[in-house]
Amino acid sequence: MRWDRDRICVVNWDVTDRLVLNGKIYQSTTLPAGKYVLSAMFTELHADFGTQNHCYMIINKGNQTMPDWNDRKTAFEYTDVASSSSIEFELTEETTLTIGFLYNFPTIGEKCAYGFDRIKLAQITSENEE
Repeated sequence: MRWDRDRICVVNWDVTDRLVLNGKIYQSTTLPAGKYVLSAMFTELHADFGTQNHCYMIINKGNQTMPDWNDRKTAFEYTDVASSSSIEFELTEETTLTIGFLYNFPTIGEKCAYGFDRIKLAQITSENEE
């Protein structure tokens, strides 16, 4: 809980002697073939030097951890949450995915806070499907 609001967050606020490097929050699940959208509602997004390049939403194939910060572009799908809070993707067969967030606050004294209230994974179906 932060400021009387329930949420999951990573915060480096009023801390001058620690960094958050390569922080990870994730969970694995198995999904059937299909089209999906993963979205998150961020109600707290702050960084002293801009919100870009501090937090990525990641989808990785397999029952594994998140990639390390420097390897984030090797993930199956990813987005910088400062630019987009959703990812659409398609699976051609049943697949185990690891879904989560990758954080990096590399500057001493920089105030950063990324808190999300909701994560939603939905299958996209067409009206023609029965």
